[in-house]
Amino acid sequence: MTSFKGRCHCGGVAVEYVSDIAPDQTYLRACQCAFCRMHQSLAVSDPEGSLTFTEARAGGIELYRFGLKTSDFIVCKTCGAYAGALMKHQGKTVGIANIHLFEAKEAFTGGPAPMDYSAEDQEARIARRAEKWMPATLQRASNAGS
Repeated sequence: MTSFKGRCHCGGVAVEYVSDIAPDQTYLRACQCAFCRMHQSLAVSDPEGSLTFTEARAGGIELYRFGLKTSDFIVCKTCGAYAGALMKHQGKTVGIANIHLFEAKEAFTGGPAPMDYSAEDQEARIARRAEKWMPATLQRASNAGS
């Protein structure tokens, strides 16, 4: 397994993406929804890998839901960077990462595929994400000592 680490502009959100798939063989997705286009997101996931988002400061992550409200989009409250998304499904959490936060994002050389999910209903969207997204966790900072 290879680990790719990164963080948002201010360091408030860290990400670690772990996968056996070589970065140049990784399928990049460029969702065409307004949110992802605005953030120029290039999403990656590997259902056999793992993904961890870590909040550096308590309260530093905003979880944003829109559209069909099937997942939480992770946005840094300080710098506004979009880090990825999480969805809870059947007792598990799965997610995707935005490679723009990765320190070695240039290793992901495969051209992004534009993706349009607008025809999906809630059930189809959840099913696709449950199959294609990867096991993920969100580690929140503690308020202890504040």
